[in-house]
Amino acid sequence: ENKSIETVKLTEDFIGDLRQDTRKELLTALGSIPTLKEVHLADGLLMVDGIAEMVSNAKSLKALTLKDIVLQGTSDHFTACEAALYQHPCLKEFELIECTPAMKDVTLEALEKAGQKFSTGSSSISEPVHKAQSAKTA
Repeated sequence: ENKSIETVKLTEDFIGDLRQDTRKELLTALGSIPTLKEVHLADGLLMVDGIAEMVSNAKSLKALTLKDIVLQGTSDHFTACEAALYQHPCLKEFELIECTPAMKDVTLEALEKAGQKFSTGSSSISEPVHKAQSAKTA
């Protein structure tokens, strides 16, 4: 059990270069780090249910930043992620920066509102990306 990792930053297409199943495994692994306090994820496509699971399991998480992420999942997955953000015991910062839902019928407004629960943080929502235009897929 690793007790020294407090911050993880994955940027510049690192996430986009991973296969989809590996991205899910990565989020699961991040959620299992007991000392994790900050996560910054950028530039790729992620399943919202994986983010929700990570947030729920990372009990020490204080800050989460999602930047330029295409968020994929059903409206139920987005609702679960919103609930995980609201119910987290010590999350203080949530930033949703220039993220985009993968499907037209899903909006990020609920996640944006969840982010407003925190005194810091900002959000910027882009228009949905059509399937043919979505980020790299595995």
